[in-house]
Amino acid sequence: MKFLLDNNLPPAPAEALNALSRAGGDEVFHLRQRFLPSTPDHAWIGSLATEGHWAIVSHDRFTKNELERNALQVSGFIVFVLTRGWSGLPFWDKVALLVRWWPRILEQARLVESGGFLVPPRYGAKGRFKSVPL
Repeated sequence: MKFLLDNNLPPAPAEALNALSRAGGDEVFHLRQRFLPSTPDHAWIGSLATEGHWAIVSHDRFTKNELERNALQVSGFIVFVLTRGWSGLPFWDKVALLVRWWPRILEQARLVESGGFLVPPRYGAKGRFKSVPL
């Protein structure tokens, strides 16, 4: 499976997660590896949708405008939305927590065809997601 970390996350965690995920046959990219940072969300979403099954990890709920919302709904992507508590975390805390969540993100991505899931900043006992409409 292919994963994309959105522009609102730094590139380094994507590189680390890619190295850790390759053994399972998964690939992790940062948006800047595939597109210019200024590429509008609806444009890169549409482009990736032509390539097949992707999972997106982002702080963004992709609800800024109708173009963005429609592109995401048509894409069939799985989207993991890091909730508000993530944005204030220092870099290393955010990376450590993302690595902690990563096995659950991989597992969930294999269980569903598409959909949105909120990822809270606290892992909890079983790492549970809350479903969110896209």
